[in-house]
Amino acid sequence: MNLFSYLLGYSRRQYLCFTERQDFDTTIRQHIQAFRHLDGVAATCLYDNLKVVVTRWEDGQPIYNTRFLSFATHYGFRPRACKVRRPQTKGKVERPFQYVETNLLNGRTFTSLEHLNETTAWWLEHVADVRVHRETKKTPRAAHEEELTHLLPLPEHAYDTA
Repeated sequence: MNLFSYLLGYSRRQYLCFTERQDFDTTIRQHIQAFRHLDGVAATCLYDNLKVVVTRWEDGQPIYNTRFLSFATHYGFRPRACKVRRPQTKGKVERPFQYVETNLLNGRTFTSLEHLNETTAWWLEHVADVRVHRETKKTPRAAHEEELTHLLPLPEHAYDTA
């Protein structure tokens, strides 16, 4: 089981979806769902060296997957890879997973992947989006309203995943 997470840096509003795979097609489809959920795309997206995004590193520079770059170009965002063994660059990326573990999952059991994702969607809307974030002192939903004008608009047509 994998957890896809897309988190906006300013508002801390996020999209989450549990998936069976972490392959290219699943990752792209989940990005598209996240962009729709959040009504836009961040101009720069930070990645923790996901193989779908970063093929390898050469001379301290990431070599991006060309298929992923095509996807990023379609939506107009710039991917940025976290440097290997630099945990200080991953705070906003990693902390939400701990919050999911301690608040959403927290000993609960689920009857299926569909049940888990239905519960996750409910939790995002009724818990995560409306709590006052300890750093921003705002709810992610309220901060997201301020952030919307800074997000890239969605293109007329979604990226073709076929």
